[in-house]
Amino acid sequence: MAKLSIIIPAYNEEKTIEKIVNKLIATELIRETQKQLVIVDDHSTDATSDLILKLKASYPNVDIITQRNDKNKGK
Repeated sequence: MAKLSIIIPAYNEEKTIEKIVNKLIATELIRETQKQLVIVDDHSTDATSDLILKLKASYPNVDIITQRNDKNKGK
């Protein structure tokens, strides 16, 4: 079975991260392709990190990998 990894860069996205992740989880892929969400928090200074952890806990059946940078690395 195929797997699609979707990389989501995030920096101070507390207003949009939940909406983005929810839309990606709700999106159906063709031919039973599994999806994997890779969320990279680039050292956000707002509530983005907390929301990412909350989303990961809310969807235990979804393959969500999280990474938080120790400092902002920019583009």
